[in-house]
Amino acid sequence: MAMEDVSVVLAHGAWADGSSWARVITALAADAVKVFAAPLPLTSLADDVAALNRSLDRTEGPIVLAGHAYAGAVIALARPERVKALVYVTALAPDEGESCVSVMEPFPPSMLASTNVPSPYDAPGAAGGPDLFIKIDQFHDFDPSQDYEIRIAPAELSDDERAALTADDVALDL
Repeated sequence: MAMEDVSVVLAHGAWADGSSWARVITALAADAVKVFAAPLPLTSLADDVAALNRSLDRTEGPIVLAGHAYAGAVIALARPERVKALVYVTALAPDEGESCVSVMEPFPPSMLASTNVPSPYDAPGAAGGPDLFIKIDQFHDFDPSQDYEIRIAPAELSDDERAALTADDVALDL
């Protein structure tokens, strides 16, 4: 599988949109990689998976699918046969039968638990459930490429060779 044949599709986390991948998209596109940010409506897991699958249907060739945070659960449920690899960027990776909530239960609540504010409006697709916002004075920008390097394993490597790679073997500096 040559990189020029691959489509990289990036799925954003729950408190972001596709623009959070801007630096990643720029870096991959500079290396002639076909890269797309899939818009997720963030209305429900089922809606997000359906939206992601529609985005995947618009691509060509083999797909490398990456998800950040909540989107790890979304990419795990994507079903197109052309998905050849899943990449989890500090993402949820629920096992079969687990939910996003059950994966998080063993850990202390995230800062979002104390920094969100419910609106008086129902969340889209969630009648009776408030749409949530982050308190503006406690919000900070998140850029998935800010604190991490992107590592790409060359396509011509065997599975064993890929597994043996270290962080110093392959890197794309942003």
